[in-house]
Amino acid sequence: MNARRALGWVLLLAYAVWACALDGALACAARDFGWTPELFVVLLVALAARLPAHELPLLALLCALARTSVSIDPPVTSFALSLGMVALARVTRGIVDVQGAWPSAMLAAACAGLGVLWCTLASDARLAAGRLDGIALPIDASLALSLAARRALSTGVAALALGPVCAHLPGLGILWRRATWHVGASPR
Repeated sequence: MNARRALGWVLLLAYAVWACALDGALACAARDFGWTPELFVVLLVALAARLPAHELPLLALLCALARTSVSIDPPVTSFALSLGMVALARVTRGIVDVQGAWPSAMLAAACAGLGVLWCTLASDARLAAGRLDGIALPIDASLALSLAARRALSTGVAALALGPVCAHLPGLGILWRRATWHVGASPR
C-alpha cells in the first residue's frame, strides 16, 4: 500500500467517525420524531459499491472502529454489524449493480433496518445475560419492527440524496480509481 492509498483509508476513517457522530447527534435531537437516517450506512454502502472486493474487509474493519468510537453499543455488536453490512453489500453487488441511485438506496435501507433489528436483539441478549434467572425480557416486536422500518425508509431517502456525495468525498476517489484524473494529468 502506498502513501496515497493510506491517506485515503485514513480519510475514510475520519469521514466514518464524523458520520457516526452526526448519526448520534441526530438521534438525540430527534428522539421523539424517530425518522433519523443512518448517514454511516449511506457512506458504507456508497463505498462498498465501488471498492475492489479484496478491500471490503478493511472497509468493514474501519467502519466498525468508527462506530465503536462513538456508539454506546458493545464493540462486538458494532463489529458484527459492520461485517454483516459489508457482507450483504458484497453479495448484493455480485447480483445487481449497486452503484446506481435506487439500488444503492434500497441496499442502504435494508442495511439500516437490519442493523436496528440486530442491535435490538443484541441488547436483549445482553440484558438477559445480566439477569440472575437468565430469562430474557420479552421484546416488543412491533416496536422494534416499527423503528426498523422508519430507520430504513429515512436512510433510503438519505441515500438517494447523499449517496453520490458520500461516494465522491474529497480524498476517497484514490481508493477505487487506478487511473489519473482526466483534468489534472495526462494518461500518457
